[in-house]
Amino acid sequence: MDVSLTALTATRLDPAARPFWLGLAMGTVLPVIAGILFATYDLAARPIVVQNAQLWGYVYLAGEIALILHAQARGLDVWSIARALPRWAQVALTVFLTTFWISSVTVSRLPSCSIMLCLAWTIHLLFAAGLFHLMRDVPQVALARFWPGFVVGLVSLTLMIVIHFTFLPAWLVGHERSVDWKVAIPGFINVRLFGSWTGAVFAALLGLAWLSPGRGPAAHRLYAAAAFAFALTFWTTTRAALLADLCVLPIAWFVAGAPRARAFWSILPLYLLAGALLTLPFQPYHDPSYTFFEANNFTSVDGFATGRLSYWSALLRLALDHPLLGSGMMASWWLLPPFYIHPHNVVVEFLLNWGIVGGAAAGSLLAGAAWHAHQAAARASALLPVVLMVDVLAIEGLFDGMFHFAQFVMLILGGLAICLAGARGVVAD
Repeated sequence: MDVSLTALTATRLDPAARPFWLGLAMGTVLPVIAGILFATYDLAARPIVVQNAQLWGYVYLAGEIALILHAQARGLDVWSIARALPRWAQVALTVFLTTFWISSVTVSRLPSCSIMLCLAWTIHLLFAAGLFHLMRDVPQVALARFWPGFVVGLVSLTLMIVIHFTFLPAWLVGHERSVDWKVAIPGFINVRLFGSWTGAVFAALLGLAWLSPGRGPAAHRLYAAAAFAFALTFWTTTRAALLADLCVLPIAWFVAGAPRARAFWSILPLYLLAGALLTLPFQPYHDPSYTFFEANNFTSVDGFATGRLSYWSALLRLALDHPLLGSGMMASWWLLPPFYIHPHNVVVEFLLNWGIVGGAAAGSLLAGAAWHAHQAAARASALLPVVLMVDVLAIEGLFDGMFHFAQFVMLILGGLAICLAGARGVVAD
């Protein structure tokens, strides 16, 4: 019996079943594996190898590589996909691929880390191509099967958090207040990133609710799932995620018209309110990280932005040292204290890492892909949840590391790939 890797990755799946298995892998399997491997109460107490594995997103990169191999066994031809791009996109992609790595090799003070992230971005792009290839012949009605895996993932992660926060090791019992609970979420660097993940899932479920007829048990199950995702986002007190979720409502209206059912405005908000209220008693050990605002947030505009404005302006000044090709991937780690912090803004990140040349190329590719994704969703409403998930993460990318951490880049590029398959008219009815 042939049990080689090639044979396993070549296994044929019914196209209609692909969204379900893909959602289960991306939404449950990978986050749960990361949660098991990277559960901790103190980031600094872990071996450096484990820290790097979580920081670079090895679990998610491994999942992307597995999909690339599966797509390759199913006939993936990257060159044909690249040749089918519009002329401007071919030029932008060529510019990006020929320049984005140069500063990481020649300028970076941590070349091994910078080159690793360059390889990671190469994997992300190949993953997007592989997913585009696999979604070519998926019926639109099957796209709704993508999301149950993410809901199951949220339930699984919640159970892991409850166990991790409740059943403490003996050496921590009685010293709970000494733990920095914002970094204790299994599988996530901090609670805000978990909130970004749950906020993205909530946006997708909002898209499903937008399209739902709002009648029967199925609608109430959907509303309950959306309320659960919203409750988790509210519990994490991730302001950027909640703001982004609010911002995508007019986008949904512009793309898909009014919600299909009045229940979206009358019943769903009651579910969301109940979900938020249920989280109020569960602030972990009264940790102030699990609050929306702290005292220093009201001292100034910069304080409200938790120091981001001054940090961004300082990084942009440093970006002028290498304006064309950038200072190397993760340059903010060594250029400015507090060290080992990512820029928390996609524009600053691209300019600092890749310079004007690579940053403009990457930005134009993302903007063009997003434009075509929204056009595709306007023609095929089944794509609306995917578009809203991508939009939420893109908006959050203005305030946090959605284009820095592997799991979020996976969701953004994967979501765009699914929509672009629809934009080319290959997602069948």
